[in-house]
Amino acid sequence: MQLVFHKLSDLPSSKQLDLFEKFSTQEPDYIESFIKNKLNRYEGNHLVHTKVLIDREADKLVGFFSLTMNTVNLAKKYKRNHSVFTDEKFTEYPAIDISYFAIDSGYQKYGLGRSLMQLAFKVILETVHEYVGASVVTLTSLDSAVGFYNKIGFEEAGHGGMRNEHLMLLSIPEIETMLT
Repeated sequence: MQLVFHKLSDLPSSKQLDLFEKFSTQEPDYIESFIKNKLNRYEGNHLVHTKVLIDREADKLVGFFSLTMNTVNLAKKYKRNHSVFTDEKFTEYPAIDISYFAIDSGYQKYGLGRSLMQLAFKVILETVHEYVGASVVTLTSLDSAVGFYNKIGFEEAGHGGMRNEHLMLLSIPEIETMLT
């Protein structure tokens, strides 16, 4: 397996279609619906920027993540326990949101999810956070992936908009520590 990492917008649209057509997950209603109905529109309107991990030998999409900006209310306990700046004036904290993260079903259980998340963290620190202030990284996890995100270091901080969605947080200082 020879893995290559690309910015989605750098790939020709025909290549993007081909890669995503073959992509399948354990959460087709959520992830595959996003791919079919929203990904190109969100990318084209600069709502998210997506990175893809490709198995060059098999010419298959291994996984992807989409990043955007967000704000989040942080509990005092979270701020204290995770070295987040505390100031009475801050009620909403700037965040970098991993709005979508998925590994193809055929590539799961090989440690590639963890590897892709490490790549996401590097992108966040080296490109986004280098130029934009943020206190935490957020993501919304489905029930089936909460354990995976907990192992990486994310902490559940509440529920998302739907019944099986969980708001997960990881502070920038914690990510910096992980990558050093």
